[in-house]
Amino acid sequence: MKDGAWIVAADGRHQWIIEHARWLQDAGQARALGLPEEAIVTIRALPWDFNGPGRVAICLEGMRHGLIAVTFEFVLPLPEVLLAIAPFMQAHLGPRTMVCIHNLETGEGWAGLYEEIHAFGAQAMAHR
Repeated sequence: MKDGAWIVAADGRHQWIIEHARWLQDAGQARALGLPEEAIVTIRALPWDFNGPGRVAICLEGMRHGLIAVTFEFVLPLPEVLLAIAPFMQAHLGPRTMVCIHNLETGEGWAGLYEEIHAFGAQAMAHR
């Protein structure tokens, strides 16, 4: 069973994964998501530690290159994130699914039902 996914903000592609940081440390998998070689080298050099600072550093490096983690962890501007995750959520989530979004750099976050974030995203896009 896959526990999460990486979404590529630029085109909405996604890849189901077991654990975000560990999966991203595989160079072939990182390349498949479009990460540049310098990011892959950096990520591979970082120590992986489940739910520790190493995991966060690995995820942040991927996110700085346009990846969004499903739980929806990210560092991109919120309107860009909402655009990128909307097709994924529409395809995979029911209206009563609990969704959490979290900016790992600013600490800002939101949690609510998919139907609520869908309405919030539509409103945010209208004011863009």
